[in-house]
Amino acid sequence: MKILSGRSPVKSSNIKVDGDIFYNDTFCDLIRKRLPQFVSYVTQQDVHHPSLTVEETMEFAYACCSSGLNKRVASVLKNDQLPVESMAARHTTTALLNQLPALVLELLGLQHCKNTVIGDAMLRGVSGGGRRRATTEEMLFGTKLALFMDDISTGLDSAATYDIVNMMRSLATSFDTTIAISLLQPSPEVFALFDDVLLLNGGHVMYHGPRDGAVNYFGDLGFICPPLRDVADFLLGMGTDEQSQYEVEARRSSVVTETPRTAAEFGSIFKLSSIHGDTLDALDELHSAEFLANAHAFTDVIPEFHQSYWDSTYHVFRREMLLLVRNSAFIKGRAFMIVHMGFLYSSIFYQIEPMKIQVMMGITFSATLFISLGQISQIPVLMAARDVFYKQRRSNFYRTSSLVVSSALSRVPVAIRRDRRERCVWKLIVLDVRLFQ
Repeated sequence: MKILSGRSPVKSSNIKVDGDIFYNDTFCDLIRKRLPQFVSYVTQQDVHHPSLTVEETMEFAYACCSSGLNKRVASVLKNDQLPVESMAARHTTTALLNQLPALVLELLGLQHCKNTVIGDAMLRGVSGGGRRRATTEEMLFGTKLALFMDDISTGLDSAATYDIVNMMRSLATSFDTTIAISLLQPSPEVFALFDDVLLLNGGHVMYHGPRDGAVNYFGDLGFICPPLRDVADFLLGMGTDEQSQYEVEARRSSVVTETPRTAAEFGSIFKLSSIHGDTLDALDELHSAEFLANAHAFTDVIPEFHQSYWDSTYHVFRREMLLLVRNSAFIKGRAFMIVHMGFLYSSIFYQIEPMKIQVMMGITFSATLFISLGQISQIPVLMAARDVFYKQRRSNFYRTSSLVVSSALSRVPVAIRRDRRERCVWKLIVLDVRLFQ
């Protein structure tokens, strides 16, 4: 899924890919920089800033991915031959884009917890299902035509998984979006929501076709699904040691001379099937000139980033300031450490001679070292924020330089005020107590 969504650096890694990837009639390398604006990728892990609320996370994603979209869509829908229809389409699209944040909240069932922080293992926030929905909503804004979701059922119960997959099915139906979801051991209710099934094992395609035809296909190979057995569990048993319990020699099709045992054998047989042939015929079918013209008219005007450099830097700066203000644990811990260590140093250097240069240099060195090492506590915060940056940068939320500039600027006023306050407290405790006779 990372390769199909353009998130995997194939050229800089040890991954070997056979064949080429095309989007409509466009080679993937030609639009690789702009590809995240058309294709979303929902990661397996929920990576967020825990102190931001669901609504704040959504608003930031909406600002980064949907800025200026009204003007671009209006230019695409402009049609001099059909002015009435074109005007109606522009009004409908504008209304939809303006109400898109509220619509996404309603669609994913997050309106009741939109003012709750997302949280993590150390901060109480929304539930695991709510966090997974927040991860999904973050990738729905903009001009997304395809959505890849990687093992979204991790850490969720069957009910939460069903709700999310059902919402994705409604989204695909309403907005004509292509959605591919990888799941591990889905429940029968979740499995029934899919239109097509892709069964992979060891890098081999064992089946790729309609969901309703999967049981009959493997039945022709001599494997029968018991009446009370889940179809998903039955399919997951193919190509493994568990397939022997489903094998019925008498039901095997005459086309298959030998029962497949490994994933490679299943893959070889599937390549000879009519289902695979129909898929190849659909891929080789020429697109109409009108379809390609409309597709290029829509995709060619979409830039690599929806926001300008300064708008992007402004929104990232606002978020960085909000994160800095809400880091109350660091501020309180820093204040306690200053007072505690100040009294400790003052007791060590109590009533010394201020004219002794070596002692005064030792005090100065200790104070400078303490204040410098005190900033190490920010390293875990920066490391945690790095994962969020990787996810959002690969999705073209903002430029790397925008985050660097915003992060540096957001810490300037706080650093000046904090250093001044720390020096004053340190002076009052250490120097005044030390020189007290």
